[in-house]
Amino acid sequence: MIFIFGGIFQGKVEFAKSLGANHNLVKAIDKNYQDNMILYGLEDLVLKLITENIDVIDYFKEEILIKKNLIIVGNEIGLGVVPIKKEDRELRDQVGFLYQELTTESKEVYRVWNGISRRVK
Repeated sequence: MIFIFGGIFQGKVEFAKSLGANHNLVKAIDKNYQDNMILYGLEDLVLKLITENIDVIDYFKEEILIKKNLIIVGNEIGLGVVPIKKEDRELRDQVGFLYQELTTESKEVYRVWNGISRRVK
């Protein structure tokens, strides 16, 4: 598995496509999980799981991380001002916990900023 993270609209999906040219692009909330996919939009799925009281890490382990040849793309939402609303803080926290898990489980991890990728693992 490869995990790519960075700010919103920084070129992560384009970089992912360069790594997995034959991978299908799949939005996480659509739940159309398959082998050889580039999975993006994790934050929307995490928010849905939180509202349905489903454990985020368990869900990813059972439904997504079992797939082969994954490239997962995540938006960094944990930098900056701490959100005022409790729900927003919960989303930020759960995304952060998930990204820690994805980083641990991934063979390769990249940060993309302004279209420039840097391998961090």
